[in-house]
Amino acid sequence: METELRAWLIDTLDFMIEQLNQAKQPSEQAIAVDAVQGLLPYLRARLKEDAVMATHFALALGDWVEPGHSKRVWRELANKPADIFVGEVDDIIEQLTALRDVVRAVR
Repeated sequence: METELRAWLIDTLDFMIEQLNQAKQPSEQAIAVDAVQGLLPYLRARLKEDAVMATHFALALGDWVEPGHSKRVWRELANKPADIFVGEVDDIIEQLTALRDVVRAVR
């Protein structure tokens, strides 16, 4: 994988994790989810540069990055009660962290 793409993906995953951690505060829930959702078109465009990495992201995140479903699932997440939201966000953060490890490991 190209070094520049790797660095971009790591930065993007770090940003997503940071935003989702901030979203655990109810006052930040919708804003942080919007920030993450807003960068998905750029993420999908960049993943077209590396089919292997695109497959990793698709398998790990499924509907969260799928063009036909991502807006709906992120909107639904943003509107969940805080206790349910935090549990789901923790699961997403775990997946994003695992993806970051994959991006770092793939050469």
